[in-house]
Amino acid sequence: MKGEKIETIINEIKKLNINKNIDINRLNEQIKNIYKKLNEINEENFNQINLKDDYNLIAKMIYINKKIFGFEPRTIQIVALLNFINKNKTEGLIQQINTGEGKSLIIYFLAVYISMRQRKKVDIITSSSVLAERDYLLYKDFYNSFNLNVSYNSNHIQESKEHNKFDKIKNIFNDNYLCYDADIVYGDILSFAGDILRTDFMKKRGRGIKRKFDCIIIDEIDNIALDNLKNSTELLDSFHGYKFIEYIYFFIFKQLLEIKKRGNYDSDTAIEKKEEIIKELNIVSEKEFFDIKLLNKKNIYIPLHLHQYIKDRLNNWIESAFLSLFVYNKNENYIIKKNEKLIDTIYPIDFYNTGTLQENSVWPGLHQFLQIKEGKMLTEENLSSCYMSNFTFFNKYKKTNSNGKIIENNIYGLTGTVGSNYNIKILNELYNLNVLIIPPYKKSQFKKENPIIIKVKKKEKNKKIKIELSNKNKEEIKEIYIKKFEEKVMKLMNDKRAVLIIFQYIEQVEKAFEEYKNKKNELGIKKLIKYSRSDIKEESDFLKENITSQTVILSTNISGRGTDIKISQELEKNGGLHVILTYEPFNERIEKQALGRAGRKGEKGSGGKLIVSPFNEAEIINERDKKDKEEYDFLVNNYRYKIEAFELIFEKFTKFLEKIKKITDDEIILMDIKEKWGLFLIENNLDKLEKKYEEKNSKIDYRLPKELEKKYDIFEKNLNIYNFNRKINEKNPYKVMNPLYLNKSKNLKDINESIKRYPNLSLRGYMFRIIENIKKIKEVPEENKQLNESIKNDINIDFNLLIEKIKKLIKQFELYEKLIINLKNSEDSDLFIQNRNKKEIMEFILNIMEKNNKVFKNYIKDKKKYYLDLKKFSLKYILEKYNKNYNIILIEYFQELGLCLFSLCIKEKNNNGCIII
Repeated sequence: MKGEKIETIINEIKKLNINKNIDINRLNEQIKNIYKKLNEINEENFNQINLKDDYNLIAKMIYINKKIFGFEPRTIQIVALLNFINKNKTEGLIQQINTGEGKSLIIYFLAVYISMRQRKKVDIITSSSVLAERDYLLYKDFYNSFNLNVSYNSNHIQESKEHNKFDKIKNIFNDNYLCYDADIVYGDILSFAGDILRTDFMKKRGRGIKRKFDCIIIDEIDNIALDNLKNSTELLDSFHGYKFIEYIYFFIFKQLLEIKKRGNYDSDTAIEKKEEIIKELNIVSEKEFFDIKLLNKKNIYIPLHLHQYIKDRLNNWIESAFLSLFVYNKNENYIIKKNEKLIDTIYPIDFYNTGTLQENSVWPGLHQFLQIKEGKMLTEENLSSCYMSNFTFFNKYKKTNSNGKIIENNIYGLTGTVGSNYNIKILNELYNLNVLIIPPYKKSQFKKENPIIIKVKKKEKNKKIKIELSNKNKEEIKEIYIKKFEEKVMKLMNDKRAVLIIFQYIEQVEKAFEEYKNKKNELGIKKLIKYSRSDIKEESDFLKENITSQTVILSTNISGRGTDIKISQELEKNGGLHVILTYEPFNERIEKQALGRAGRKGEKGSGGKLIVSPFNEAEIINERDKKDKEEYDFLVNNYRYKIEAFELIFEKFTKFLEKIKKITDDEIILMDIKEKWGLFLIENNLDKLEKKYEEKNSKIDYRLPKELEKKYDIFEKNLNIYNFNRKINEKNPYKVMNPLYLNKSKNLKDINESIKRYPNLSLRGYMFRIIENIKKIKEVPEENKQLNESIKNDINIDFNLLIEKIKKLIKQFELYEKLIINLKNSEDSDLFIQNRNKKEIMEFILNIMEKNNKVFKNYIKDKKKYYLDLKKFSLKYILEKYNKNYNIILIEYFQELGLCLFSLCIKEKNNNGCIII
């Protein structure tokens, strides 16, 4: 092992961790014993080493690491490993280790130790699925040297048939989720939590019940357990009702555009006037959506059972529309790129924190309004029926007794920036984690420069500070900013340095890249690099090589965490890499991570901020302290309570669902229950909970508020309409509530109920009745004139009603067409084409039904001479037959409405030829 003397390292740790219970003598003794065992290992006795001894095991790990990777770990890394081994059993442990100082080695050494010595399965959380796959490939040979199996749970993405959503299917062994049989599994939190939900809630392939929550090692724990604490993993179910609420999206966005035009609002003014705009939008929306007569005049039909859902979602939709128009921008908050079906898709960006693309995330409601704004295909809004918060996931690795007291905490974490005292308090109070600071193995040569702050005026409104800029000031500020930037870059290039400039948004990187391309010679830039997208691998190719002098890298914060920018020896001699941060991060940790790209591993480097701000540095620090305290108060005293309450409710519902699944596997009934549960969650969202604890009994701190528990009990009672003592019958109220499921029924009573309740939405219902009656009339003897006449009249009535309803639906799409044009979308936009194609498909169906009607009437005129040939087809088949090439998503849209097609042909009796009408 290499590094400073053991005594020096231990003394530094002691200084950095005052009042922490570190047994210095024990550490000293352990390291000396490891050194001793290491010196005894050679090729001859290698296979005879007793791995039941801690010192032998660690010494062998060091020996194998050198054989595989060509280096021995530093003493400081072994000290960190021993800190984890020595930790208090009832406390988890986080260690802060500077970026670039070998956290990965500590992780795979610790994983081997826990697997071998404690006989526990180890889950390793990385900040992305890409890193999980990378680390699995890098370290699998090391694990295999100890006969340990290693895997990862997020190796590819495919379309999920269950939810019609892009969803990660984990498996490296033929899609059987056998990865969880491995001793050590790498993965991101989305994959881990999603697989738990698939097992526990969906009862499908997932993590499996055999793998317990033995131990978890978390890389960059501050990012996952603090910055993303409020995130949750959700499995989404299709909510077919969205087909009846498209008009709501169009109407809200159209009204918002009109308000913007009337008030001549730009984004800044609109944000100031937000309350007024929201109020106006709410009034006009409520009047529009719940006035049945008004909607009927426009040929808009919204099923009555969706009215409560619309009321519960309306505020969110209006807020989302506002954000989409005035706050969220392309290449800042999201990007647009083609998905696996080659459809332009909106993907969120984690612009606050990591700068990475979040390809498996959606913003319910907001996504739909952004699609309208950008003219992209409108997708369905899904319901969340099962979820797991990050907070809940991590706490699964703590074991408690019957009184709720922690008896074992198996959470291990590493980070380069643990953050403020309030951050540490959050980690301690929420997860029971202790924090140790580990000194760098080399003294840092990083020089942090004083920030360059271009001061602007500020004004306070609604207790929020806002930068005050007139149009004249904007130009002046821009001029000063550009001048300062170019002066700084030019000086760095003259000094033969390299610079990483970190912007907040992709759009800023793109603009800067175009400007600097034209000024390369003027500024002295030899190499210009753009790195702004995590999904474009070519942009990250520069990380494979050493950065040389006079290089400028333009990036978002994607380069700010976990990115190892290697520098040449020449550049290191000239002072190394310099980092310029162009915006004020919302916490100190993000700033440290960004500036930490320079001066890594004891190299020379420097960095600082060049920002426009109404604050000086002292005020910035003060503002951050306030935010940290607010975040602490919210997470510990508010969010924690709310999420625990919802987890308890979710547990109650899961047990109830299990009860039903033992009685029936009827897909429609289970879909009914899960959809009602999703609607219950929307109606009783987290924000509506009061923040107070209520104890259920003396033994358990039961954090379920009585109000929420009462609402849930009523919800479950209403679902208990089924007789659990016998097989569930067909009296499922969901079938008479949801026209989509009624339309899929083969039960004539259901079909009649569908037509009665939703005459304008039951196209398949009319088709079904026509088909059934045609079968009857073909079998009824000609002599039975009364019955023949009755059936014939029924068929004629249904044909006329079906054609009338199809025409009304076409008018609805024509209304949407006008709205889409009014929403500033051109006729070549994906949104316009999507709607036009829907209209064309309905016109195609109308044409077929009018021909069928004509054929049937000709058949009735001379029933003795001819017989009627009836054939049924899927919509997909018939469209393809007529060379109607539409996107499969559009075809699925109509198939989910229950639509199938039929064709009628009259044939002469005793003759196979068809008469052409």
